[in-house]
Amino acid sequence: TAPAEEQLDMALRKLDACHRLSPGASLRVLGVRSGQATDAPALPVYNSRVCSVVYTPTEGVTWTAQTPVLHCATEPGTCTTTPCECRKSSDKKLELRTPQGRRCWACSESGKEYTFRVNALAEHMEGQSVSWWPPYGINSPPILWIFMDFWAVVEGCPVIAGYMFLFFCCLLIRKAEEITGGMIPWTRCVPIFGPALKRGEVWRFFTFTFFHLQFLDLFQNLLTLLDTLDVEGTPPIILGDGSNLKCGVGAKQNFMCYPSIGLGSTHTLGVSLVSAAVGGMCSTWVKFSDVVAGASALGFGLSGAIVALYALYAGADLDSTSSVQRSFKDWVWLRLIFVAFHIAMEFVRGMSQRDIAGLWAHTTAFISGFAYVMYFLPPMGDGTLLSAERPYVVACAYDSSGFSSSAPECVRLFSSMYEYQVSYVQRQAFLFFSTVIGWTVFNVAVLHRKVPATGAVLLAGSEVSAVCCNRQGRPGGGDGLASNMESKEVILWCEVLGTLAWRPAPGTEDAERKLVARCLNQDPSQSAGGLLDLPAEGEAQSNNVQGKDLLAWRENIFLPVLFKQRGSFIQFVLYDLDPVKKPIAFASITLSQALRSKGEQRMKLQPLEGAKGSWPKAASGCLPWRLSPQIVVKFRYIEPQKALEIKDTAKYRLQFMEEEIKKAEEQLDGLRKQKTILDDQGEAGQS
Repeated sequence: TAPAEEQLDMALRKLDACHRLSPGASLRVLGVRSGQATDAPALPVYNSRVCSVVYTPTEGVTWTAQTPVLHCATEPGTCTTTPCECRKSSDKKLELRTPQGRRCWACSESGKEYTFRVNALAEHMEGQSVSWWPPYGINSPPILWIFMDFWAVVEGCPVIAGYMFLFFCCLLIRKAEEITGGMIPWTRCVPIFGPALKRGEVWRFFTFTFFHLQFLDLFQNLLTLLDTLDVEGTPPIILGDGSNLKCGVGAKQNFMCYPSIGLGSTHTLGVSLVSAAVGGMCSTWVKFSDVVAGASALGFGLSGAIVALYALYAGADLDSTSSVQRSFKDWVWLRLIFVAFHIAMEFVRGMSQRDIAGLWAHTTAFISGFAYVMYFLPPMGDGTLLSAERPYVVACAYDSSGFSSSAPECVRLFSSMYEYQVSYVQRQAFLFFSTVIGWTVFNVAVLHRKVPATGAVLLAGSEVSAVCCNRQGRPGGGDGLASNMESKEVILWCEVLGTLAWRPAPGTEDAERKLVARCLNQDPSQSAGGLLDLPAEGEAQSNNVQGKDLLAWRENIFLPVLFKQRGSFIQFVLYDLDPVKKPIAFASITLSQALRSKGEQRMKLQPLEGAKGSWPKAASGCLPWRLSPQIVVKFRYIEPQKALEIKDTAKYRLQFMEEEIKKAEEQLDGLRKQKTILDDQGEAGQS
């Protein structure tokens, strides 16, 4: 009989040979059995990736189980180094070579064999200092992935990619609403609006992230989402040198690969929904009647989840358990620095713009993303880097009484110094979510109980109000989409910025002109006379200005109007006051277009009969529209209460300036008197 040490060595050698037949399977010593036992050794390992043997001194090594058929790799950039078969009979089996020159096999769909071979250009450039794309995954931040391989990102990160696609679609819906004049009630139904919450419209906490007024707002949020792709996972992108961006994938080793420790699609969707809802709820705490929209809260929630993931990774020191022989600790801290920079920039923006509501919403969304990971403890990665689903959950080294060998499970954040029991962390996260929901309900139902649910405001010319009620006293109460803003008085702030391509007639440069703004219920552009005889629903006028100053004219006109979705027009009439008041031109625009405008509006001035100045060519149609005389106006919408506040503020400033001028005049008179006295004394001395 061979010595026990030799028997153990022979058994381990056979186990190693068995392991090569089933790569990736676990090797485990099941125990030592006596040769005198009456029962035969049998292990239920059929149809599993476990190959086991039993060694007896008299019979040697015997097989106790049958391993299943090994299937070849099917992912581009990967191959199997042991003999294998294709899972699908229609696939084609390819014989490849690893970077070390070892034979391997892979199965590909017919016509896609080229995807399993390293690009010829990459082979030619391998080893050179120039690469046609960054060959190291750690140097490729998530914001670049979509430009490296768009479809790989869509397949690897479907939730975040789906969000970005929906954002684009919703922006098109918003543009369609503008074109149709509000026939699609997108603006009314989607953003968060406090009074609408009193009617139970809680879906707004999840839909407000899909509302953007313009592409620039959406573009900033898209950059944030692209930078958080790794919270869902790392896509298997083949790099320029033939290696793979994702750690643990590919036949060629990449020691600078990007680790895949994301949450997966299910939990990424959960973080997105929860963080957006929490950020929206908390925004109503600061300004209840303001409109909240945009996907910035969603981006901060995903950033909070990233911080939680990497904090758990660093705290549990998972480099020692990964399948890649390298350290990611420095990379983790670098990734956290980028997230911290993003948060710091948001704080600077919020403080500089005094956007306390937005800053508070983003902060709570970030905390909710962090709390989501702490409460649900989702799987970390997809198994390519870490074998266990939740390797960050470790046995507690300490408890309340000191060291304990039977302490409960714990998580560590950033280092082993910050160790917390799982039950404690989950309890704190649950308390956070419960507090947010409870205070939001209390804020809506109690603190703002006197705010009417029929309140309405305008956002870029479109109504935002509850859709589940109708304004009191308005006919058609059975119509759930009846406007709560219709016939409501608003103030249209018209900031006149001058005229273009207009010159007064020779000899009339010093004659005074005046601009009158009118609100009509008919389109004046369809009438040659401009409907000047039609009574206006609202009217306001500017101060007198000389004709030579019209090009650099600056004037503010506050026009009170009754809001109407359709059928209201704003008309500007230019009058010549010398020798008598006479209209010389007019321009018009619809009320809805004026309210939707985000910048300057150029309106063509149409000459009236008997007008003097640079009109003949324009009137005869010889000049194109851009060269015709125009008036430039910037529109803003303010509520009557806000207009009164602006008026009171301006009145206070004027009074203050008058007092300062009066004091300066008194000081000037005193200095003049002193000068007179000194001059008299000087003349007396000379005499």
